[in-house]
Amino acid sequence: MPFGALQQLLGVELSPQQARWAARTLIHYVLGFVAEEQNHAELIRARIATSAQRPDDGDVAFRFGVTAILRGLPAPAGRGADSLTRAGSREVLSATQESSDRLY
Repeated sequence: MPFGALQQLLGVELSPQQARWAARTLIHYVLGFVAEEQNHAELIRARIATSAQRPDDGDVAFRFGVTAILRGLPAPAGRGADSLTRAGSREVLSATQESSDRLY
């Protein structure tokens, strides 16, 4: 996995573990998006769903998701981005540690 390229793309210093997590997040997002597209195509072939049942904005939605992963979502109106980022980072780190503890 080209972790150095990912760090360069993000423009930040990442630890090797963070680079692996970031790469895994992107890979899971891409695979999940592709799986959903394939599942919907199968449902259409089986006549369980129609193409009209889904919005025709898949490319835009995909790009939005990748951008949200790489750059983050904007802070809600009226809240400072710094305080939101610090609070969010603490919550993510705490949840990550709890999940990791349960796995091992």
